[in-house]
Order: sequence, then structure tokens, then C-alpha cells
Amino acid sequence: MVYVDWKEKIETNRIPITPDFKIETLLTSDVEIAIWNGFGLPSDELSVQNGILVTRSSRYPLCIDPQMQ
Repeated sequence: MVYVDWKEKIETNRIPITPDFKIETLLTSDVEIAIWNGFGLPSDELSVQNGILVTRSSRYPLCIDPQMQ
């Protein structure tokens, strides 16, 4: 995923980073994720990242959901 590639580049360039850093904690909160879960969005990492993209994008994102979630 994008996160893995991004983290590898950070480590390759020796940029300091918190070991347990997750982009989700920076861009959203547990309350917002719980609200999304209440609307039926699964709580896995990919679904949360997709939720961030949908809510933070400046244009309407194109979402293709093969699992019908």
C-alpha cells in the first residue's frame, strides 16, 4: 500500500519518525472512525484510509467498492 512505500522512503532518507506512527491518527479521530462504523464502514485500516480520502478530498472522489461496503 501507499503507507508502506511512504514509510520505506522515510526510513531510507533517515528522516526521524515515531516507530508506531499511523497516518490515520494524524488525519482523523477515534470518534470520527466510530461514526463511520455506525454508518457501516468496516474498521480495518484500508477502509479508514478510504474514509479519510473521501472526507478530506477537495473534489468528489471516484470510489469503486468491489465488496459492496
